[in-house]
Amino acid sequence: MTVRPIRVFDDPVLRSVAAPVQDFDRELRLLVKSLTATM
Repeated sequence: MTVRPIRVFDDPVLRSVAAPVQDFDRELRLLVKSLTATM
């Protein structure tokens, strides 16, 4: 799993709207595991 960079408070990307999740597939599960490892 990859440790990912942390976005900080003033980062404009945190204000953007994400697309709805259509399918909780393998790729998304791996992303969640990476984010958990980062925390």
